[in-house]
Amino acid sequence: MLPIHQLNAQNELPLPTAIPSFINQKVNNIINPKAIEGFMHKLHQIEQGDTTILRILHIGDSHIYADLFTGMTRQLFQKRFGIGGAKQLMRYKLSDFQDSTKTLFIEPNLSDSTNKRGILYDVAGANGAEYLTYNQNYLFFKETPLLKPDLVIISLGTNEAFGYLNRSVFENNIDAFISQIRTYNPGVEILVTTPGDAMKRKRVHNQNIDTVRKILIDYANVNNIAWWDFYKVMGGAGSMKKWFSKGLAQKDKVHLSKEGYLIQGFLFFNALMNELDKPANKR
Repeated sequence: MLPIHQLNAQNELPLPTAIPSFINQKVNNIINPKAIEGFMHKLHQIEQGDTTILRILHIGDSHIYADLFTGMTRQLFQKRFGIGGAKQLMRYKLSDFQDSTKTLFIEPNLSDSTNKRGILYDVAGANGAEYLTYNQNYLFFKETPLLKPDLVIISLGTNEAFGYLNRSVFENNIDAFISQIRTYNPGVEILVTTPGDAMKRKRVHNQNIDTVRKILIDYANVNNIAWWDFYKVMGGAGSMKKWFSKGLAQKDKVHLSKEGYLIQGFLFFNALMNELDKPANKR
């Protein structure tokens, strides 16, 4: 088992060498950070030497399935705060959520930590997933307490923007998802990320992304949920073209390249640390 503050260099993801100027780092912040103040307090406790294991569960779609965005965020968390134990990387097919005979979504490691301090960062992802996808099988939510999350991060919304988007239906799906997370994990804190810019048919800006972003932000603000606006940090409408031109996005102009996802994870971690490192009187 690796000691705290040490990662295997062979498996270490490379840090971004530079952040392109079209990325809006001035807005790289967590909005409504009060909603995750318990999580932030525990991070402070770890830095002060307390023997605390802090558990994160990040749920999403294809953007986290490869564990690049989340892999970078995990790596940076564990470098600063220590390795709490081995990750759980749970990858699903869409059919898994429609299978009424499926009885197991989450099977945590029997011994999730031999350390007494640090970060556990687990990931659950499915290619093509929407909020509705997870809602189709309550067992997923029922089993999440096995991971004992202190913070649940949700990165969904891209796939909704590529189908027929009905605001009230989408809001209901978000609410059902969040409600089940809270029902099965009382007191857990939640952080939602907005999807990044994307293009339809590789040519035109997908305006539904703007609508999805607005709905997610409105829901988060009404329901005391912290959020990170990757869409705005990425550069807003049309920014996908710039990311692609710099090799930071794939040819479909929906998904990022490996380097792009590593930058996303780097930015997300920095947004959280920007909040953590603020003077107490400015939080």
